[in-house]
Amino acid sequence: MTPPALGVSEIPFDALVTFFVLLIGLPAVVLQSLPAEIRRVLEKRRGMLARDLGLPIVIAMAVAAGTVVVHRYGVWSDGPVWSVGFGLLALISVVTAFIAPRRYGRRDAIINMLANEAARELELTGRLHEDSLHDLVEFGRRSEPAREKLSTLVALRELSERVCEHPRYAGDALTDLIDGVVTIVVEARGAGRVQLVAPALAVLRRAVRAFDPAGSGHIDASSSIHGMSVLGIESIGMGNPAVTQTITQSLGWSRGKDRALTMARSQALFEVGRAAIHRGEMLGAMKVLDGMTSLIHANAPAEGELVRDAIGLFAHLWTSGETGRHFARFRMSQLEDYFMRDIAAVVDATIEHCQLRALFETADKVRVMRRELSEREGGMIEGAGG
Repeated sequence: MTPPALGVSEIPFDALVTFFVLLIGLPAVVLQSLPAEIRRVLEKRRGMLARDLGLPIVIAMAVAAGTVVVHRYGVWSDGPVWSVGFGLLALISVVTAFIAPRRYGRRDAIINMLANEAARELELTGRLHEDSLHDLVEFGRRSEPAREKLSTLVALRELSERVCEHPRYAGDALTDLIDGVVTIVVEARGAGRVQLVAPALAVLRRAVRAFDPAGSGHIDASSSIHGMSVLGIESIGMGNPAVTQTITQSLGWSRGKDRALTMARSQALFEVGRAAIHRGEMLGAMKVLDGMTSLIHANAPAEGELVRDAIGLFAHLWTSGETGRHFARFRMSQLEDYFMRDIAAVVDATIEHCQLRALFETADKVRVMRRELSEREGGMIEGAGG
């Protein structure tokens, strides 16, 4: 027996259209209500969105078609058929409305998604996926306020740990991540900014610890030391001397006597110390001098760039005022025995070095220090040139 034809007028189009508009429009409304940094991430992943959000629509279409078929063959009466059909459509709508904001509207979900994407090639190559890493860094940069950036930094720290522990790590796979971590902290504003330093510094210190003089390059370690310098300078204005102390201790810590990294450390300490002195943050400058002292002790007898950076830093302190002058002289007297050359030769070499590098301000301050040392102490460094 042929089933009776289902008239078009018997299909509740109004209700069906309402459900489908809801299914299509609800995710769009949710996406438009998200913060700009989340929308930016999702807009670059439209294929994923189409797949995830298109699936409920396909299921709903199948439910609607099945309801029409069941009604046409008269398995149930009209009431129960459409009640069940609309109940399923309502359930799909509710589930979609619940899942969409939880999957795409939560920052931790976005961070986890980007971190997983960045690590998808890690096991095979020992490197992170560049585009996903860039998106993760950009997400951290654009998040506000500062506390919203913390989760991104924690994710980047975990990624850096995984890279450093990979057997194929060769000391050159973290440069973009290191630069991104530093940028996130530097661009942060607000009271929560200080909390960002610890996870950022953990990334930098991990890359330095992973350096192996026998088998890995200097690229990541040098980038990390430069990053510590930038963070150190930024920390001076944070009003938290403990942060500056932690950074300078990391710069002053030395494992072995690798020349390139020692030069990078001393240069970083010089930059942080000079910034602290110029801003009148003398407590921060003292912390830097402690770090420089530790570095000189670890590399005694010290020579070259390390000693020149130390003398340059002492000169900046010397010209900061009478108390700074006395303190600089006292600290230099404690370190003279750790220099490979006598103080006169060291001062001369520093002046020449600063002139060659166009560090004229530092060169002038070293000249002032040299002249006053000679005048005050009976020609102690007399015979030095310039």
